[in-house]
Amino acid sequence: MTEHDKPPKPGKSRRKVQLMMDDAEIEAIDAWQFANRVPTRAKAIRELIRKALEEDNSGTDAN
Repeated sequence: MTEHDKPPKPGKSRRKVQLMMDDAEIEAIDAWQFANRVPTRAKAIRELIRKALEEDNSGTDAN
């Protein structure tokens, strides 16, 4: 269980975000979810966003 799977700590909350996606985007997410054995689409989306943000932040210069 990763930190993102755990319930929020007291004083912290999760917020609902709604977004529109086309069929191709959903199919790509579902394929990634299946290939990576992620139990839900929502968790797959959170994981993909987390990975993208980590990758983006690793390439930036903090100076």
